[in-house]
Amino acid sequence: MTTVLLTMTGCVTQEHIRSRARDHAVDTVREQARHAQEQTAAELAGDPDGRDVPALVARLRTSLDQAVGPGGSVLSAASAADGTIRADLTFVAIGEAGGAGSSASVTVRLCATVEGRPAPRPVASLRDLPCPSNAPTRPGYQSIDEVVTLSD
Repeated sequence: MTTVLLTMTGCVTQEHIRSRARDHAVDTVREQARHAQEQTAAELAGDPDGRDVPALVARLRTSLDQAVGPGGSVLSAASAADGTIRADLTFVAIGEAGGAGSSASVTVRLCATVEGRPAPRPVASLRDLPCPSNAPTRPGYQSIDEVVTLSD
């Protein structure tokens, strides 16, 4: 009986450690997504009239390449006929946690679309995007444990 209790306690501890690692990874990708939304609004504010849309899209893509973090990708960035600028993004993060002689590592992916229009007071919206099955992975981030959303 004592051995069974110790084993069960060990399992709960490992589960708790894995949960902490997951939480850390999820918090990271959601923070990266919010940062991408802020970067998009800032780029849109830089061209309030939307006169040079190709240059705006190119600047946005460059800015978002940084915002998605080391494991993420800009899947696409383009403008629509109505002047809306849209980018589809992936964010990938690894969360790690440890304690009581155990450790865990969890890799999560979040896919999102950020879009907005140049205006005197631009606002960029952020929404979930179903992750494509062929979403690119970067070295060190190939093994995705879970796909998450902006508000699981």
